[in-house]
Amino acid sequence: MASQTFRPPVSHQIGWYAMGLLLILWFAANIWLQNGVGIWSALPFLGGLYLLFAASREHVRLSAEQLDYFNGFSTSTVRKCDVEGYRRLNRFSWRRRSRVSLVIELKPVGAAPVHLPLWILEHPDVAPWFAGLKDIDAEAEAECHVVEAATPAFGADPNARVARAQFLKRLIGGVTVLGFAALAVAFLANGASWAAVPLMALPFIAVLLDIAYPGQLRFLDDQSEVDARPSMFQLVMFPALFLSFLVLERLQLVTYHPLFLPALAAAVIAVFYVRLRSPGMDWSAMLFGFGVCVFFYTGSALAYADEMFDTAPTRIVSTVVVDHHVNHGRSTSYTVSVAPWRAGGGATDFSVTSAEYLAWGLGATVCVREGKGALGWAWVKLKSCRSGGVHDS
Repeated sequence: MASQTFRPPVSHQIGWYAMGLLLILWFAANIWLQNGVGIWSALPFLGGLYLLFAASREHVRLSAEQLDYFNGFSTSTVRKCDVEGYRRLNRFSWRRRSRVSLVIELKPVGAAPVHLPLWILEHPDVAPWFAGLKDIDAEAEAECHVVEAATPAFGADPNARVARAQFLKRLIGGVTVLGFAALAVAFLANGASWAAVPLMALPFIAVLLDIAYPGQLRFLDDQSEVDARPSMFQLVMFPALFLSFLVLERLQLVTYHPLFLPALAAAVIAVFYVRLRSPGMDWSAMLFGFGVCVFFYTGSALAYADEMFDTAPTRIVSTVVVDHHVNHGRSTSYTVSVAPWRAGGGATDFSVTSAEYLAWGLGATVCVREGKGALGWAWVKLKSCRSGGVHDS
């Protein structure tokens, strides 16, 4: 039997293609609206190209010896214990694939372990190989000294474990893609706050899943845990970084410091919750990183909610631009300073887009829109003044 190459089904690849195209569209929108290329626009573009390239190149090549070995799984001569660990794990490997992916680890007796992606179980030519593994009775397994290393919480049937893991992964991935897509649309519409709602809902979805499926979620990416459960750390880390960036770039908050206390409290509660649910976790660096992500996520979500759900009348005051400058650091940023619009206040700096920077020269009249905030933390935005009121530029 010669070696054979297997490629993933379209259903497995469509998510990576969609995310890659979304990042490239984000880059194009940034060029269109910002009239320039900075590090924040170049990195998503390169990331999108990488995702498209990696998705198109993903495959598994099995040698003739491996094909013969796996083909023997469908016969009654191979016991589950002879595989020494028919298990599934989250493995991060730069050489194999530069992302965390669900992997099956098979360790033949006397041979090096073989790692296969989860999608290979759905391949019509491969699925029959693993049929024999789930049909071994308890007596045959009791004769073995090596016990299956998969997490018992997923049930006795390995196919059921795979199905549940795939369901949770796809649900979480779908909400994440929806959130980033909504943010991309909002970016084209110049900063609609409602677009952050899908990403803000991810931690709550994770907690509900943990209640509905006890033991089906991992909370930290501990490589010593050999299972296929989605990680809470992945749910919080990427949205936290993204929302924090949006809050810093798109919102100008008058009093941001009060958010530190509830964000810190949420981080402490989250760390203790993870320690209770994962008593064997002693990796302090991972716990610290998880706490930092929860801190930034909570602060960013509160900042968005404070401005998004503010129904009180806003105060609009006209003022003039007294200074503006461009910062050519790691990325190009544009800043304008406006004259005081409140008694006893001083000049205030606002981060603006390149189009706003060109439109608002020295002495230009602009409007400051100030709100009390739904949570009591004041927020302020700089807008163009129009005869019909404030226009979202």
